[in-house]
Amino acid sequence: MSGQVDAILGSVTYGLVIKETGHDKQFERKYKVADNFQGMAVRKGDHEMLAFLTDFVAKHTTDGSLDALYKKWIGVDRMKLPTTLPGVDFIGKQ
Repeated sequence: MSGQVDAILGSVTYGLVIKETGHDKQFERKYKVADNFQGMAVRKGDHEMLAFLTDFVAKHTTDGSLDALYKKWIGVDRMKLPTTLPGVDFIGKQ
């Protein structure tokens, strides 16, 4: 914003800050470099918390409220989240 850089590489939320400060006309989103997934972790063996979080995300995904909140606060549609990733335990059993 001060003219000291030619490019910015960061998450979508960088764009929100730039827009909120009134400098969004000076910058153009050129391309997407990578996906940035957010996630939650629970202590191994905490099946109660794992079940709560799993149910919470499933319920709010189904009713559309999770997507609406994401759009409201992040400013873009929420990407489809993966159900598997190499080396990542999605079910609390590893």
